[in-house]
Amino acid sequence: MSTRNPARLLRLAGESLLRDQVAVIAALKYMPTQLFPPLFILACLHRKWEPLKAMVQAWPCSVLPLGSLGRLPPVKVLKAVLEGLADLSAQNVHPSRWKLQVLDLRSMDVNLRRRWCAHSTQECSQTELVAVHCSSPNTDHALPHLKVVLDINFSEMGTFKFYMYVIQWAQQQREAVVHLCCKMLKFYEFPLQRARKVLDRVQLDCIQEVQVFCTWDLPTLGAFANYLGQMTNLQSLSLNHIKVLHRLDEMLRCLQTPLDELLIGSCPELRQSDLTHLFQCPNLRQLKSLCLYFAKLADFGPKPL
Repeated sequence: MSTRNPARLLRLAGESLLRDQVAVIAALKYMPTQLFPPLFILACLHRKWEPLKAMVQAWPCSVLPLGSLGRLPPVKVLKAVLEGLADLSAQNVHPSRWKLQVLDLRSMDVNLRRRWCAHSTQECSQTELVAVHCSSPNTDHALPHLKVVLDINFSEMGTFKFYMYVIQWAQQQREAVVHLCCKMLKFYEFPLQRARKVLDRVQLDCIQEVQVFCTWDLPTLGAFANYLGQMTNLQSLSLNHIKVLHRLDEMLRCLQTPLDELLIGSCPELRQSDLTHLFQCPNLRQLKSLCLYFAKLADFGPKPL
């Protein structure tokens, strides 16, 4: 017997079960944990939205790594998952009865079936994803039950609509149930004015890493500094194509905590006075890593650094 036959038999059994949507929904309460991931994948591939919603509500694992479906989950898949969660919330099911703790929308370069099925043999315990702690403005209250984790990458209009869809869904849910957490923020030649529609709706103190690849002018950098000042857990900052380095220290002074990593790249000309002003900033005195690349050093002595 070929070693591939058991997997093929499992796929055929799942496809047969999905033909009767009422039966598959009824069978979820008796289904072993290890069968949920492959059945979930089949439901996505065959566009079985009602079983997909039911599987989300009965998900037996602490993490649902939906971002592993691709760079961004297909809109219809995301819509079915979020509708299933919204229905669960609308039924006033107590959060203690939910096993799902984290809906992870971050893109991951791994095979979805291998990732899920491997973890299913360990009771779906993905502790590296559950431990996505971020501070809350009101620390007197416990964090909401369901945490939705995503990275925000402002590079094209399709991603912007995706983020707005997720944010609007989270805002429609009960505040005590859903917590939206963004850990990484990227800009690729994207206008800040448009990005503010997203930045004004996410909890900025969750962000740990920011990457900027934009030729922003001084007023735009000043406006962005207001957002940086709210990122109280920011650890790494990457700035590329910035043309006003002599004013960069003013923006960095808005940070609430010192940086661990600073990357400056693709700058037109970096002068000694720029670095002098830059490293007088208190928030750079605890740097663990400094990266200067594609930067033209001007008016430096024989030992510039």
